[in-house]
Amino acid sequence: MTYDKLIEIRPILEKQKLKRAIRDLGENFHLHHVHKVPHLTLVYNFRPRVPELEIMERVRDVARDFQTLPYEYDGWELKQSLTGHVLAFRIRPSPELKDFRAQMYAAIRSQIESAPGRLQFNEASSDNFWFHAAVAFKMGPSETSRLGPEVEGLRRIYLPSEAWRIPLLGNGKIVYEYDILMDKILTRSQALSRYFLSQDLDKYRKRNYIEVDSRAHVTSGGPKTWLISDTHFGHGNIISHCARPFLDAAEMDRILVNNWNNTVSSEDTTFCLGDVVWSGRVPGPDALERTRSVMNQLNGKIVIIRGNHDPSGLGEEGGFMERGGIKFELRHDPKNRSDSGAWLIHGDKHNNSLRQFPFISQKNRTVNVCAEVVRYRPLDVDVLVRLISEGRDFATLPQLEEAARIHDGAQVYSRPGQGGYGSRIHQTPRFQPRSIVRRRGTAVVDTPDGVLVVAGKRGIFLLPGGGARRHESRMDAAIRELREETGLITKRCKFLFSYDDPEDGRKIRNLHKVFLVEATGRPRRRSHESRYIGYWRPGSNLRLSISTRLLIERYLAWKAHLQA
Repeated sequence: MTYDKLIEIRPILEKQKLKRAIRDLGENFHLHHVHKVPHLTLVYNFRPRVPELEIMERVRDVARDFQTLPYEYDGWELKQSLTGHVLAFRIRPSPELKDFRAQMYAAIRSQIESAPGRLQFNEASSDNFWFHAAVAFKMGPSETSRLGPEVEGLRRIYLPSEAWRIPLLGNGKIVYEYDILMDKILTRSQALSRYFLSQDLDKYRKRNYIEVDSRAHVTSGGPKTWLISDTHFGHGNIISHCARPFLDAAEMDRILVNNWNNTVSSEDTTFCLGDVVWSGRVPGPDALERTRSVMNQLNGKIVIIRGNHDPSGLGEEGGFMERGGIKFELRHDPKNRSDSGAWLIHGDKHNNSLRQFPFISQKNRTVNVCAEVVRYRPLDVDVLVRLISEGRDFATLPQLEEAARIHDGAQVYSRPGQGGYGSRIHQTPRFQPRSIVRRRGTAVVDTPDGVLVVAGKRGIFLLPGGGARRHESRMDAAIRELREETGLITKRCKFLFSYDDPEDGRKIRNLHKVFLVEATGRPRRRSHESRYIGYWRPGSNLRLSISTRLLIERYLAWKAHLQA
């Protein structure tokens, strides 16, 4: 039996972008062993001691405690391995990703046997584990010597990302894959299905506020001015070139139009800094007609600053504007900047050079308003002025303290869970996201020994239960979670009362429905969430969470009233 199993992170949005970079490196430097499929290994070669599905269930149980697992591609590094040098994209993991890998490995450690020589990597601490996406491996001295000054260009690569597909591989192929967004363990055919990818992209866009709801439309405060560049309507290849979260060009165009019209009113003016539509090899007159056809679908007055893909006769080469005491120059390509001394607002660079051309660079006095950088919708120029006045750099449109923060009447959305991490290299402060509201089904199991409670590794006891899945009632969630956490089977379930956690800034705010459950079986530890099982009664010294204590007190009051 071979040690052919691995657990990895499978890049989704940036997959083709990384594959193209890996292919170019292999060809340019004549590298013999290059990875055809980019990945981030979390657990190295092992063989399972239990069925593979049980291992993935442990991975799932740990991942459920994390709202998101962000990380950054940040340059490259060359390291010595057991079989030669490895050239890899450097990964800067977030604290969440580091904690997840450590907890996940601890959860499956007894279920696997690591290959000789790999145990040291699997056992590495969170701070010592090498997070990387390999480009080439088994590199000898002749290959490493060919990595001349040209490869230094890789150091400019900087791309924020996040994990949502975690596969278990056998012999290089997906066996099972846990999908964080859908909270589902996928088979190989499901993992490779465009249908499930489409479902994921929809959830990803909604969770990260990439799709603007019509309720976000701001109509008060009079006419406003907006900025955006490089929408590339109709350009399917831009999706892989710039890691855009769309399945195809039709879906991208639909969401770009909706985002625009749900942000910009008919009285507003939007400056579009080039490359509105991908014309390809379409003749000039037809390309111009296609661009105007797209513009006719968009709200407000549109001022075009012509880009390199726009047809001749469309828009101007550049322009100037002033807002909030700041003078701005508008150009598509930043290399065409004049010597006026004004701040430069530009497009063209997309998210391909975020170190050199981030969203805001105070040193260079530049602003990148490409669609990928400003979340696929026009940016309010008053918001831009406000952010510039903070005196900080931002890699992309920054994360704000709330899911929606108002700047002079314009809504700017945050990305929950990532909280500015993606802009850390550019000295952006890390903001805390607004509390995530969760519908929780909570079970009260009253036994002769006391009320059943469970605790994870921190030793803080909670009532069994958890968040309800989509289309799942909170009663069903309470029954399911009780079985998953303790193995108990519900015989009867009675609704007691509702309770909402207070709005006190906590990371997850639960909206409880509490049920009295009569169950069969013997409670036993089933997951990291139920590492400890206890029974609480008045006078018990168990450490309860604040909400759990309040819920039990309310239940006991209900019970006393019933018995009176």
